[in-house]
Amino acid sequence: MGKIILYDPEKRLAGLGDSFSAGETADHRTLHTFTSEDQLLFYLEEVDEDVDILIVNLVRQKEKGAGLARMCKNRIHHLKLVLVIDRLEGTEHLFELQPDSLLFFPPDQDDFQRTILRLEQMAQQEYKRCLTLVTKGKIYRIPYQKILYVESRGHQLSVKTWEEEIRAYGKLDDLLKRLPPYFLHCHKSYLINSNYVRQLEMYRIRLEGKEEWIPVSQKYYKIIKNTLLAEAE
Repeated sequence: MGKIILYDPEKRLAGLGDSFSAGETADHRTLHTFTSEDQLLFYLEEVDEDVDILIVNLVRQKEKGAGLARMCKNRIHHLKLVLVIDRLEGTEHLFELQPDSLLFFPPDQDDFQRTILRLEQMAQQEYKRCLTLVTKGKIYRIPYQKILYVESRGHQLSVKTWEEEIRAYGKLDDLLKRLPPYFLHCHKSYLINSNYVRQLEMYRIRLEGKEEWIPVSQKYYKIIKNTLLAEAE
């Protein structure tokens, strides 16, 4: 928790270092500063370390900095993004990046510290409600409520959400330990989110928003049935 990356190609934000050693989460923060785009991307690729907050100094670096922020957000979807700008004029295109905060240069120390603390708290709350997966050089935080089911195919897991399918290597039972108790085995190769059960029959189950049936083994049928009946009481 508290991993922060600062992209500051002209070293204009060097004086903000004290802000990272203040606040209630300071002991858990790690800050990595980069002046080179290539070094930052290499760090994300090789170290493969989760990051909570990216701060990009766009002063005299608008296009290049915006492109870097876009690449980082494509790789780490949950990233909290702070953009440091010198003026609002000509920044309309930046809003497609969906920044979590805009700060004017030079940032006020107190405003900067409050911004970091707020984003850290947001990231911490989201982290508690998300499944984190690392796959193909990308890090995904998937909110539990978006997961419909998980299918295991050999050593590969396929996590099905409302919008997409995310694949990663792992074991189904190991994944189950990381999920809330409303995720249940319905088959040795499937986990389902019991909150989204639409129809249960012998040997098969259908989830909300899906027409296809998922197999249910005899071993798990009674467990799922009793769970659904208990929720209905």
